[in-house]
Amino acid sequence: MPQNAMRHHHIYLHLAEEINLRCSGMIITECYSQDKHCVIMHCEAPVGSSEADIELMMIPSEPFLLLKDNSRRANRNSADVFPDIIGRKILSCSKHPTDRIVFLQLTGAMLVGHFFGGANTSLFVLDADNRIIDYVKRSPQPIGESYMPSITYVKDFTECSNNENVFQALSKTGNCGALYAQEIIDRWNAMGLQQIDHSTIISDLNQESFEGVIRLHSAIMEESIHSHMAYVMKTNDGSIVLSCLPLRQEEEILWSGESWSEANRRFRGIKAKEQRLTAVRNILAKELKHRRESLEKSIHHLCDEETAMKRMEEAHGIASLLLAMPYPSLRIQEEQVVLHDGDKTITITAGKGKTYAELAEYYFKKA
Repeated sequence: MPQNAMRHHHIYLHLAEEINLRCSGMIITECYSQDKHCVIMHCEAPVGSSEADIELMMIPSEPFLLLKDNSRRANRNSADVFPDIIGRKILSCSKHPTDRIVFLQLTGAMLVGHFFGGANTSLFVLDADNRIIDYVKRSPQPIGESYMPSITYVKDFTECSNNENVFQALSKTGNCGALYAQEIIDRWNAMGLQQIDHSTIISDLNQESFEGVIRLHSAIMEESIHSHMAYVMKTNDGSIVLSCLPLRQEEEILWSGESWSEANRRFRGIKAKEQRLTAVRNILAKELKHRRESLEKSIHHLCDEETAMKRMEEAHGIASLLLAMPYPSLRIQEEQVVLHDGDKTITITAGKGKTYAELAEYYFKKA
């Protein structure tokens, strides 16, 4: 799948809504980091025993956030972060309307996460005047400066060039992404109207298809935004994806449920397991290749009768020369032995401490 399925805009929307529903009104009692790029906030309800943990993992390749229960802080290798937010109440959690930005509104402060991926991934704290006062990893602006999130322009399908590929145009329209762009095409083709594939450009569409694709795009986006279910599935191209709605390209649903945090966790677990299996397969493939090459060399050696006979004759000749030494039972004191066969000089490794007879026996066996 061309796009990282876990980083679709609607996934962050649903995660923010889930955190808002669970944690609004809670007090942040602890905020720490015990893994690289990771921040965990422990929250407790002012009354009662309700508590929760919010985990923000700012990995450049795959930033995410989720709710956790019963998270335990490590006794070692952990450090307190964002001391200014301790004791503050969570008022709300929301997502930016056009970007992968999540706002955790607190009393007198705000925690902001840029889940863009790459070098622009960042997590920072604002004071009551929207000035940056602390951050981990990086800050979009220097400490003390005011922060104002920008509004990214979201392109409409009608603004795309007529020479643009329909699939690519849909992917860039309204934060649709490649996953849902394919779903739009699959649902459209299932209607039995003008067929669309990855080579179809916008100018190829007749008026009915053009308007129909726009309506279908809006319907699928609305369905995704208002979905109450999360799906972790394997698609027919072998990809593992996280989706807000069932897909026609689905081959197998690996998990489904109403918890977006659990879906995120399951998705990451399956992907990690898949990566480990791939690593094991690569190691096995490398080992099999090595064994195959060794076997081919052995077969080549066994099949090469002329070479084998020559080696046998050489070994037999060396053994005969060793037995022809004046004192075969004499122990060799040198690392190498120089033998003379007519005009030919042969130097062999002696094996210090062996007798000439013992060395000859070795070469007879080798022959």
